[in-house]
Amino acid sequence: MNKKQMIVLLATAAILLLLLLFPPFHGAVPAGCHIGYRFVASTFKDYAKVNIALLSIQCLIVGAVGGICWVAFKSGKESPERKGKEKGRKEDSP
Repeated sequence: MNKKQMIVLLATAAILLLLLLFPPFHGAVPAGCHIGYRFVASTFKDYAKVNIALLSIQCLIVGAVGGICWVAFKSGKESPERKGKEKGRKEDSP
């Protein structure tokens, strides 16, 4: 895994964590009324429910985009700096 892939992985994980901590809510009293995004442990759960369908779609999209970016940054060739380091290690060993 190279540096760009690590950045993509960490960014995707951070976005997914934020999605789970601040999920979308919809109103229970006026059926289907979108309330917005709130902290998951907020106190207004009596009249609002987490919109699981929307949250699932958002997580799937973020995961798919993160996976595509991770694959896109996968390099078949090693960088010249890394080759030099590997070459130096092989020369040092007996």
